[in-house]
Amino acid sequence: MPAGSRFQGFLPDVVTAPSFIIRKHTERELTLTDYVDDGVLTARQREIILGAIRDRKNIIAAGKTKSGKTTFLNAILAEISRSDDRIVMLEDTREPDV
Repeated sequence: MPAGSRFQGFLPDVVTAPSFIIRKHTERELTLTDYVDDGVLTARQREIILGAIRDRKNIIAAGKTKSGKTTFLNAILAEISRSDDRIVMLEDTREPDV
């Protein structure tokens, strides 16, 4: 699909009636600073996340569909990509933009 959009379809016996989902990627890539500016994170929370990145801690993003996990992980990955570290990702569906 265009611009990295994704189509997912479901048919009976998996669901009671045919259904589908079209997911479009965001047009605006957010940074951790954007999260602070938008009031989603506090400056202190941003610093904690940056410290976790700097200290090479594990970070897990969990939530329901369309809760912003991929957008949040992209913001974290943008911070990691500014370091000298290498990033290796294994995934079954292309999500984060590295």
